[in-house]
Amino acid sequence: MCSRYLGFFLLVWFPGALHAQSAALQCAAPSLDHGYFLPVKETYSHDTKLRYGCENTHKPAVEGWWAEIVCQHGTWSHTPRCIEEKACIPPTIANAKYTEASEGWYEEGHIIRITCDKGYEHKDNIATAKCINGTWSSLPICESKSFSFVQSLNLTP
Repeated sequence: MCSRYLGFFLLVWFPGALHAQSAALQCAAPSLDHGYFLPVKETYSHDTKLRYGCENTHKPAVEGWWAEIVCQHGTWSHTPRCIEEKACIPPTIANAKYTEASEGWYEEGHIIRITCDKGYEHKDNIATAKCINGTWSSLPICESKSFSFVQSLNLTP
């Protein structure tokens, strides 16, 4: 008799609990200045991938002309952002470090100074890069000190 009541309780309670759990995992539609989302909805379920693009004169603050965010447990993977087309996203420079912008991107004209990791040095003594019209000018290369030493000896076969 007790198991009958337990079965009835679980039958009534379980669907309600599942619905409450799935509703809690949804993400509200994000906002985006100078951009748009595909598809447009008021809420998005867990694991939904939402693509976004930016209006003319702007671009996503990530690599490429389209970007993607993912709804994870009621929160978006990152805040979508459109920046001016002439701004630069952080460069990828192997074996190096530089001061990252607090906004995650750099305005046109910004100059970054690159520091090579231990055991590496600047190739051609270039240690800075400048954001010009949305791209970095002359990105420095950090090469192994042992490679540059062998290269300076001009030991080519």
